[in-house]
Amino acid sequence: MFQTGGAQKSGRSGNLTGMEQKRHWRIISKKQETPDTVTLHLEPADDLPVSYRPGQYLPIIRTLNGREERRAYSFSSCPELDNSPTITVKRVPNGRFSNWLVQESQAGDLLRSAAPAGQFVLPEKAPGHLVYLAAGSGITPVFSHLKKLLELNHFPKTPVALFYANRDSANTIFKKQIDQWVRKFPARFSCTYFLSREKLSNMRCTTIWATPCLKRCCCRHLPAG
Repeated sequence: MFQTGGAQKSGRSGNLTGMEQKRHWRIISKKQETPDTVTLHLEPADDLPVSYRPGQYLPIIRTLNGREERRAYSFSSCPELDNSPTITVKRVPNGRFSNWLVQESQAGDLLRSAAPAGQFVLPEKAPGHLVYLAAGSGITPVFSHLKKLLELNHFPKTPVALFYANRDSANTIFKKQIDQWVRKFPARFSCTYFLSREKLSNMRCTTIWATPCLKRCCCRHLPAG
């Protein structure tokens, strides 16, 4: 079972040192996903090859007040499928990185980063089941996985279930694409939404993850024992 939190990988920061490789990227386009979330399409501005795996993240680097700071944003793209890498960023109140990327960045801007990293990757061998728990922008690395699993037919005999919590449907990142996958792959992929503030929704759920409701849902997709 894979689980991602509501605080996207953008919340991760660090002060890595040493002879690490730095990368430079150019924003080639910007797509609004929800009122507070954007996807940035990137291209390398340093002529170096692009190498990452679905589920990994890109540590963006900025110098603020003379100090280097970082935030890690997950790739929402799949390298075997998408022509350009993308990162998806949700604005965090008072977040200096996320507000800059969501509200101020534009096509043509340059970004600096460390090399792609992260261990939230698909296993080498096909599992019997894949169950994902995601909340808010925690869907981003899962979305990268789903692209490979569904669009590229990776692990074709493995059923995939997604449990996805958000405030309401208008703030559910990638909902349109996820719903398309549910219709396209009905025998293999399912998604259950948990919407805490959706008006007149039959998917309403105001409780936290660790509830009998969620446990029962997960058990339907996992073998006994």
